[in-house]
Amino acid sequence: MITPPGIGSDTSVVFYAGTESVFKKYESTLKLLGGGTTYLGTDHGMPALYDVSLLGLMWGTLNSFLHGVAIVETADVGAQQFLPWAHMWLEAIKTFTADYAAQIDAGDGRFPANDATLETHLEALKHLVHESEALGVDAELPKYSQALMERVINQGHARNSYAAVVKAYRKPSE
Repeated sequence: MITPPGIGSDTSVVFYAGTESVFKKYESTLKLLGGGTTYLGTDHGMPALYDVSLLGLMWGTLNSFLHGVAIVETADVGAQQFLPWAHMWLEAIKTFTADYAAQIDAGDGRFPANDATLETHLEALKHLVHESEALGVDAELPKYSQALMERVINQGHARNSYAAVVKAYRKPSE
């Protein structure tokens, strides 16, 4: 995975899987390609899983940013004017994801609503759908999120945190 500014930077990452002794032997050389080079274990498929998962995160985030830009453009606000607020919000989202990751990894299925319940998120999401449609902005992305959230709420998670939505992405048998 190469991130700007590209190969050889501190922010570039090479995900490695295989024999750990081989990784350790060549680690310093691999880190020349990417300062964030990381050993992921012996499963050779793991780097691809990380790569595709991070790409999904990128596209989801970029699509949400672009949807937001389309909304503010209806009030003659440019993307660059909106950008500092988007960056500020992305920083705030990091705290949510840290809490949600801990809740998911706890494995107890409780998902305490430390920030807001799914019911609260759903009402805000309905507002986003309504405003998007009222402004003539494509609402397909927030409608997808609304349907996903409603499905998880209908499974009994209305009072849980947003982390409970992970259940909708898992296989039905889980």
